Amino acid sequence: MLKITIVSLSAIIYFLSLYGWGRVLERVFRIARPFPLTICTGMAAWIFLGGLLNLIGIARPMVLNGIVLAGLALSLPTLMRSSNLKAFFNNMRRRLSKDCLIRYVPSIVIIIIVFVFCAHTQSSPKTFNLADDLETYLNHPVRMLATGSLRGSPFNGLGSLTLGGQAFLQGFVVSNWPIGYANSVDSVFAFVLCLMIVFGTALSAGLPSWLIPLVVAAPVLVNPQYVNISAIYTAIALMLLLFLGPWLDFKDRNFKFAAWPHAASLALAYSALIALKNTYLLIVPVHFTLLLFGLISVSRPRKDVLSWAAKVIVSAVIFISPWMLLYYSNWIAVLLNSVSPENPVLAGRPQRTAESMNLFSLKPLFYGFGTCFAHYTYTAIVAAFCGVFLIRYRFPNQRRHKMRRMTALAACAALPILYLLNIFVIGPILWGPTGLLRYICPVIIAAVPSALIMASESVCDLTKPANLKNSPSRRPILIFGAFSFVLLITFFPSSLARAWQVVRYGSVLSFSQTATQPGYIEYTRHELGPLGRNAVRKAQQAVPEGQTLATWTARVTHLDYNRNRIIDITSPGLFAPWIYFPFTEESDEAVKYFTSSGVYYILWQYAPVIRTEPQFVQWMTSPYRGERVLAYRTWQFTKMLQKITGRSHILYDDGQIRVIKLPRNTP
Repeated sequence: MLKITIVSLSAIIYFLSLYGWGRVLERVFRIARPFPLTICTGMAAWIFLGGLLNLIGIARPMVLNGIVLAGLALSLPTLMRSSNLKAFFNNMRRRLSKDCLIRYVPSIVIIIIVFVFCAHTQSSPKTFNLADDLETYLNHPVRMLATGSLRGSPFNGLGSLTLGGQAFLQGFVVSNWPIGYANSVDSVFAFVLCLMIVFGTALSAGLPSWLIPLVVAAPVLVNPQYVNISAIYTAIALMLLLFLGPWLDFKDRNFKFAAWPHAASLALAYSALIALKNTYLLIVPVHFTLLLFGLISVSRPRKDVLSWAAKVIVSAVIFISPWMLLYYSNWIAVLLNSVSPENPVLAGRPQRTAESMNLFSLKPLFYGFGTCFAHYTYTAIVAAFCGVFLIRYRFPNQRRHKMRRMTALAACAALPILYLLNIFVIGPILWGPTGLLRYICPVIIAAVPSALIMASESVCDLTKPANLKNSPSRRPILIFGAFSFVLLITFFPSSLARAWQVVRYGSVLSFSQTATQPGYIEYTRHELGPLGRNAVRKAQQAVPEGQTLATWTARVTHLDYNRNRIIDITSPGLFAPWIYFPFTEESDEAVKYFTSSGVYYILWQYAPVIRTEPQFVQWMTSPYRGERVLAYRTWQFTKMLQKITGRSHILYDDGQIRVIKLPRNTP
């Protein structure tokens, strides 16, 4: 109960602060949206501020708390205007009417249940991903809060996995609560925000009372294939802002889309989404291209649309530039060393057969809790059907209505296009169709309710008395309701499986066979607890204060970043395009690589072994290049550490962690 109370109070504070920032921006952008979208606009503003603060080097707890307080102050004028008790009681009878209760209560109950359940089970889960979370993602906000910036190590995945937007958002929680509560940013606050956005937009669109809870429940039941604390629901919230924000803006008769304010509002959402995680980069050009060509086809003169497009691009570059400048040295390294070192072990190695691809396969997925490709393909079909409906039906022949329809079409078409691109084009190159499906799940969760809302709202408009000549039938709205109901039935079994796992094991990690093992759960508790912290801090004491220290450990979260400059090395970081590390059998080249960069000390956690050599051998026979290269580089780096240990000075070794000093003179 105490945890739920703490998380609830935190949610109120953060949402009010985000609303204050979002409301200021909406005045600047000259738009007015339902308050959940205003909160999401505030979140996009925080991400932009995060880039600036990290670039300057002042992203510390005091500054982040100051941002929260400033947002609360900005929200006060709106709260004061809405605190008219007389008007509140005058409207009480209307709010308690049967029609109003039917319209509001079911969805509000869903949101409250989800919030309480997630706050209790997911705000601080029992288990994290040992590879991704402990070695990589949990370290990012810790580094930022300790040093004031995410800049500092080219080997930790920052810049290649993410620009740091998610870490900045997590910093608001980590600066005040234990590190385990970092998960609440995405799995609690952002999750509930997504439901609030869908609910608020559905109300604004005037959907039937029976359809609203079906649409609100969709993001709850669709399996996101959760595997780490990186951005899922924060990204979904921003995608909802992309899909639904412009669509609502065009409803205003006086709205001028070609003006700078509207272009800047869209660009802010684009840049925030890119800053969260690099896997969402493809969404931006796909959605923007669809929106651009759609607006060109219905707008005259076309120069207005082209002017709008130029303003969006320029604004997006401005908003994302702080995050890009944060890693400028990495981009320079890519330009200077455009060709990565070859991996000779991969050449000629026999490969496993690539998985056969069937979009309508009923075979349960590894991360699926019983879901299969057919379930996710159905979601793409739903979005595509909504798009076809928007093309097929005739709407009022006005420029505003046409442009609004093109905005809806861009959102509907984005999902099937991205789905096919990830499965058939990118998947076979990098991680395989199953591996890439995880990256399209957030798009599914955002696009499906958006498409259903926009298409259903069009039906509701067409069936109004003034428009009965255009469409005398209400059958389409029943079709959309049927689509929603089938969607919920499809994912309901996997939702029960996820809920059962999180209640019993305290984790919703999708690799259930491993994540539910007692040893896995205990290892996570040990690594994040005081025993793991004391062990790595004791090892760090063997390194002279002020010296640069390279680390290869799952306990990187506990390191003292103020005592030493930390170069935290992770497996995803070894895959970065600017890493020109000599992944060869020769340890001398590796020693030269480190010493030439001023690194003479390495902290290596060599036990317990998380990844065994047979696993690396199996991964290196993968038919997908991404898996092969990542496995090979990780395996070679571990072998390199073993080799240089014998010719280096061992400063510390407790049976799990070893600290070595590299020789200064290498032949």
